Amino acid sequence: SLTKVYKYDELTITYDPDITATPGNKLVTVSFMDPNLNVEQKTQVQIVVSEDPNAPKHAGYEVDYSGMKTTYFVGETVDFTGVKVIEKFTNGGADVEMTDTSKIVYEYDENITAIPGSKNIVVKYDGKSAGAITLTVKYPAVTAVDINTDNAKTEYMAGESLDLTGLVITVTYENGDKKTVTELTADAVDMSVAGEKTVTVNYVDPIS
Repeated sequence: SLTKVYKYDELTITYDPDITATPGNKLVTVSFMDPNLNVEQKTQVQIVVSEDPNAPKHAGYEVDYSGMKTTYFVGETVDFTGVKVIEKFTNGGADVEMTDTSKIVYEYDENITAIPGSKNIVVKYDGKSAGAITLTVKYPAVTAVDINTDNAKTEYMAGESLDLTGLVITVTYENGDKKTVTELTADAVDMSVAGEKTVTVNYVDPIS
């Protein structure tokens, strides 16, 4: 029987470069050249990788949409530019922004802006919940109402009935859209007495 002690520099030690990246039982391969048989011999050593109780630990993901547009007019397409997903840690670990945007998934109704109201979009990162985005969908406000009387009757004989034919109203909205309205009604006005009259014209907002 022969006994030989091999020094460290006589050994070849191989292992996964990320062997300590996760906790658990891991194997290290040790090989050496047997001078008697002139062959390489191998053996394995098991090591245990434990979690550092004081090390930061993953606590989940959180969506940051402070840089995203969150107010939309009815019918607009949602734009996710500016959305960030942040990885949170315990034990004082610093937040980390996730750079692989391909892993961000938004779950929402494709007609989310079809009607006004408060809407929620669920956000997931790598299949795990990251919270929700809250949107406000609204009709654009009216910024101007123009009345065109070029083709409308504006002079009457006493006793005639008011005729709104040819009267055109153009409504301008805060998003720049303009709508023309020709279906109009008017509040009652006394046409029996001659004089200048003020007519209140009513229209139905064509977008709401």
